[in-house]
Amino acid sequence: MYNSYISIRTECAFFRDITFIIPQLYKISPATAYVLLRPPRFGKSLLLSILEAYHDINTASKFDFFFKGTAVYDSKIHNQNFVLRLNFSVPITSGPVENIAKIFDEALSYKISFLYDHYSDYLERPKDQNFSSFLHSFGILLEAIKDSNYKVSFLLKF
Repeated sequence: MYNSYISIRTECAFFRDITFIIPQLYKISPATAYVLLRPPRFGKSLLLSILEAYHDINTASKFDFFFKGTAVYDSKIHNQNFVLRLNFSVPITSGPVENIAKIFDEALSYKISFLYDHYSDYLERPKDQNFSSFLHSFGILLEAIKDSNYKVSFLLKF
């Protein structure tokens, strides 16, 4: 079973092109938040993975390989954003509420730290930043992104 669009394309697996959805989203409004409701096992994770490969500035050099033969291959707006992908679909249900909140905060803080590593060519990691609080780290990240003149695509899975 493939868990990402990149692995499907890299391993030359069968893929039914659903990238035609991307231009349709931009026709509505490029700055809109979209909510996609689909039943389990219906391709939400794959669609998010496609959007991540399409938007991520770090996959720009591989765009031809990943998207040749798809509906978005001739697009001029690809690979121009940072991508922050968060998965809220895995429930944390054991223990006191305080512990669950702490685990949740630590997991989100880790994603912020990972983002700095993933985009180290574009974002300078703040000195003395320990990423212990998600809200604090997120605010600093948004300022760094604003200073970079790039945009960020938030991909959230619930």
